[in-house]
Amino acid sequence: MQQPSFVAAENTRQLYAKKCEQTAETGVCAPPIVTDQEAVTLFSLEGAGQVVGKVRLLGYLNPQAPLFFDARQQAVTISDYSLTMRKQGAAVVEDDDHDNEEEEE
Repeated sequence: MQQPSFVAAENTRQLYAKKCEQTAETGVCAPPIVTDQEAVTLFSLEGAGQVVGKVRLLGYLNPQAPLFFDARQQAVTISDYSLTMRKQGAAVVEDDDHDNEEEEE
C-alpha cells in the first residue's frame, strides 16, 4: 500500500539591496542583487507520527546575468535534501529503506 503524500512547489524572488556609496558627481547607486529560486518538496506520511520529505532547490539566472539567454530559463543550480519530522513524544522508527532509496537514484 502506498503511503499518503503531498507535493508542494514554490517560486521566490529575493532582492538584496547594496549599500549606496554614491558621490555627488555620479548620483547613481548600484542595482540590487536579485535571486530567483524554486523549491519543490515531497512529504510522505510514514506512520507513527513521522513524516519524511525530499526537498529540491532550483536556482535560476535573472535577466541581469550575462548568461541569462544561454540558460534558456533552465535551472543552473540544483540541490537535493532529505528530512525527517517526528511528532514530539512519538517513538522513533528506524527505516533503512530511505537511505537505500537515495543511493539507488
